[in-house]
Amino acid sequence: MKNLLSVVKGSCLITLGDRKTNHQEWEDFCKTHVDSCLYLNPDEQLKLPYELVEKVPFNHFGRKSIGFLVAMDYGADQIWDFDDDNHFNLEELEGMKNWKRSVVTPKDTTVHMYNPYLYFNAEVEDKSVMVWPRGFPLNRILDGNNYKTEKLNYESHADSDYSKIAVFQSLADHDPDVDAIYRMTGKLPVEFKKKKEMVILGENIQCPWNAQGTG
Repeated sequence: MKNLLSVVKGSCLITLGDRKTNHQEWEDFCKTHVDSCLYLNPDEQLKLPYELVEKVPFNHFGRKSIGFLVAMDYGADQIWDFDDDNHFNLEELEGMKNWKRSVVTPKDTTVHMYNPYLYFNAEVEDKSVMVWPRGFPLNRILDGNNYKTEKLNYESHADSDYSKIAVFQSLADHDPDVDAIYRMTGKLPVEFKKKKEMVILGENIQCPWNAQGTG
C-alpha cells in the first residue's frame, strides 16, 4: 500500500472496513498518509448518502461498490480495484499508455465471446495451457473461434485516444482469476508470457472480467 501511494502520484487509497476488520490498524495507517488515504469503518459507511449502503450486507464482497461511489464523489479520474493479495507492477502501470494496442473482432459473425488468456501466452512450467477467465461459457472453451489468432482480426489501435478507454482488466500472474473447473483440473501457477500489450474488445465481442486489477 505504501508503495502504491508513493509511486503513483496523485493516487488515493479508499478502504471500506467490514465487521471483522482491524479498524485501528487501518486508522493508524491513514493517519500517516492523511492526503492520500481514506478509511471508512462500518458506522461511518452507514452515514453515507447512498441507497446502496443498506442494500449490500456487511461481510460481503459487494460492499466495495460503495467505495467506487465514494471515489467518484471525490472526483477520481481513474478507479482501480484489486485484491488484497495482489502486487501491482507499478512500473508497468505508469507505462501502459505506451503499450501496443490492438482491437480484436471475430471473423465469424456468429461468434461473440473472446478468451484473451491464450493470446497472452498462458503457461505453466514453460508449457502452454488451456485456461480461461471465470465466467466464460464452458461450452465455448474449446471453440477456436474464441481464441485462435487466425480466427480473429487484430487491428492496430496505436493512434487511438488512450483516455477514452473506460475499463482496464489486467492479468494476474501466478494465481489469476480462472474458472473453478480449471482450478480442479489444471495446474498453478500460471504465467502470462506476453507483456506490454493490450487488446481492446471491438464491436459484437465480449469477455467476462473480474476483480483482480480492474480499473
